[in-house]
Amino acid sequence: MKKVLITGASGFIGKSVADYLSRQPGIEVVRYSRYPKPGYFSCQPGDDAWLKIVDECTAIINCAGVGLAKIKRQRNANEAIARELVASLPLKSDKKYRLLHLSTIKAYNARGYDDAYADDKQRAETVFLDNSDRLRGELLRIPAVFGTNDANLNPLLKLAQKGKLPEIEGDISNWFCISNEQIACYIHRWLEEENQQQLRCSYLLSRARYSVNDLIKAVNRHIHGDAYRAGRKKLFQIRMLYRILALKSRLAAGFRWNQFPAERFQDLFQRSWEIEQSENIALHLVNFAPDDIWKGK
Repeated sequence: MKKVLITGASGFIGKSVADYLSRQPGIEVVRYSRYPKPGYFSCQPGDDAWLKIVDECTAIINCAGVGLAKIKRQRNANEAIARELVASLPLKSDKKYRLLHLSTIKAYNARGYDDAYADDKQRAETVFLDNSDRLRGELLRIPAVFGTNDANLNPLLKLAQKGKLPEIEGDISNWFCISNEQIACYIHRWLEEENQQQLRCSYLLSRARYSVNDLIKAVNRHIHGDAYRAGRKKLFQIRMLYRILALKSRLAAGFRWNQFPAERFQDLFQRSWEIEQSENIALHLVNFAPDDIWKGK
């Protein structure tokens, strides 16, 4: 029986991973929460209860993380999570702790985009790599993630239901995408591997890239069927909308630093994130299409 500790188990990805692994034979899932919560193991990282559970588990799946919307408040949030996790591990000269950390393709920022989330996730990776004498396993870089009960899709679904979800006219970027269930399946296979003695980076990506228009078409098909034809908006109109959102967000923050609306627009419509090519970095490809999001519901 493999006992697996999952941090961030209440989040969108973490819950999917925990639920999936819980259904697999031979795996005991420990869902971690810092504060008491039904169905979760609760303690503070580094205390006696934490040290005991870490010692009992065969692997730590770190799904804990802070997204771009919250990075505007704390620009080193993911780095801080990584530092706390490493500092909480018992010091044992004869043991390397097995870790799978969910990172992002943005951690490899080859074009040097001004992106607070990318910078923070890259620093988090560095924390783990700097402690590779104590860790073995994988820093799994993932792209945009969709799936069942995806709160990020709710605004699009509501607009589609009202017939007001337009496609975009203009030159827009394409992204890699995967589902939260595909992440869970990959982690299950990863747990079956027993020979990883080093800490390495890898990618889990869709074979094809998709644009926001591909997602919009899939949402409209899901709501209205194949015969529906959506209206269209020009890209400059969308850019103006995001500029208004940026101004409102800046005012709400008391004119403090807030890059969220600008970075979100650039991610959706302008940036093309690259992956790191190296013989030391594994590339895992999965079949994904936006229409698959609602399959199995």
